Amino acid sequence: MIPSIVGLVLLVLRFSWTFIRDTPLITGTSGFEEEALFSLWKCIQGQPVYTALNQSPFSGSYFNGLFYLLYGWLSQAAMSWTSLSEAWLPWFTRATTFALFLLTCGLLLRLMRSLLRGGGEQASSRGALVFTLFFATSPLLGWWIMTTRPDIAGLGAEVLLLILIVPFLKQPTTLRLASLAGIALIAWGFRQTNLGVAGCLVTWLLLHRRWAQAGLFAGLLSAGAAITLLLAGDIYAENTLLAN
Repeated sequence: MIPSIVGLVLLVLRFSWTFIRDTPLITGTSGFEEEALFSLWKCIQGQPVYTALNQSPFSGSYFNGLFYLLYGWLSQAAMSWTSLSEAWLPWFTRATTFALFLLTCGLLLRLMRSLLRGGGEQASSRGALVFTLFFATSPLLGWWIMTTRPDIAGLGAEVLLLILIVPFLKQPTTLRLASLAGIALIAWGFRQTNLGVAGCLVTWLLLHRRWAQAGLFAGLLSAGAAITLLLAGDIYAENTLLAN
């Protein structure tokens, strides 16, 4: 209980330092944030987000396109509505991450309630709340919940994938499996490494000798990623797959 309280206090302090201020916070809150902000600025200005790494301005856009599309659109709309200058772009992008963090907490609460339902409605609700609070105040998250990166967005998509896996395991259908592949593709669309839950699902299907379902899920996900890379072009692949 004490670690969670300490984590909550630190969360409040980080939140106040990042968001409750009269001037925009320019200092970075995580690694690679400055390059993500530059890429989002280019997106808002209508400039190419992905450019050759060996050409001016010699910057990379290392994450997948869904991150820049979502954050760029929301930030542009917010700055247009508030009439604030571009200096406030980090504030809006970090606020987007924090909003996605709250959404992820809500999804995690629902997931845990469904998993703990066997112990009774009241016990499952209480256990799910405790687990979600522990997650929200965990030092493993720290600044990640209020920085300009796609990690929380991808994590939220993976939690949603877990929620949808539960009914699929009880009543597997091709339509549900295709939906799972779509959600997994969204998680990958934010960040290339957000494939943990998808990999676990394929492993589980293989261990239970559900060869066709494992092949269909992996095939749909791979096809979606391949089509994305093909349509986006070589420079996109250079930034997201080959950059150090």
